[in-house]
Amino acid sequence: MPGPDNALEDWINGNSSSVKLLTHDFRNPISAIITNLSYIKTVMEDADEDTREAIEDSIQAVNSLLAMIGNFTQIGRLEAGEHQGVGSVKLDEFVNRSVERCRKLFSASSPPIEIDDGIVPQICEWETPYAELALDNLIVTASRYSPTDGVVKVSARVEGNNALFVVRDQGAPIAREHHEDIFTKSHQTRSKSDSGSRYGRALGLYAVGLAANFLRGSAAVGDTEGGQALELMLPLRPGSLED
Repeated sequence: MPGPDNALEDWINGNSSSVKLLTHDFRNPISAIITNLSYIKTVMEDADEDTREAIEDSIQAVNSLLAMIGNFTQIGRLEAGEHQGVGSVKLDEFVNRSVERCRKLFSASSPPIEIDDGIVPQICEWETPYAELALDNLIVTASRYSPTDGVVKVSARVEGNNALFVVRDQGAPIAREHHEDIFTKSHQTRSKSDSGSRYGRALGLYAVGLAANFLRGSAAVGDTEGGQALELMLPLRPGSLED
């Protein structure tokens, strides 16, 4: 009979495998839908404004579904302890690509996502899909909680052997009592009903914390002056995290 540690490991592996299978099965038909919608958009340039808007909204909704499925896939891999190989990426390019992905998930009436000037082209060595998962979900969550007349600002800088990302929005700040567990699964499963909390769609904030810990970094709630800041710190290369 397996001991408690083995039983827990078996449960995590089995659960993660199921998640990965399910998300794989969902991804193909949803990808087909967005391909067809994109085609319809190109052949209906003369359609009325309401029709074009409906097509745009549908494309945006399907992109959001694909992003959520991507979350579940990566969460399954992280929970199973799967490594994806370390690759090199420039810090400024990494931030630019993340912001561009996130902009596609929101309409023109959503708060703009801006990048602060001065991000250096520092070479970082990460398991890039997990680093992308963390930063993308910080930006998406900030965008969902920022007022339509607000702005989401993304910055990144090098601090010693680490890269520090700060995503700032002008939404209601997270209550102090939630700061310590906002990135945990247990908190995210109840956060929609918690006053002063934030819910990351598709367990997005849990994905941030999970990826940060896997990469030997950290995620934290930053200052609340004029809104809310969320912070992500990652070592520039494996084994370089400063205490």
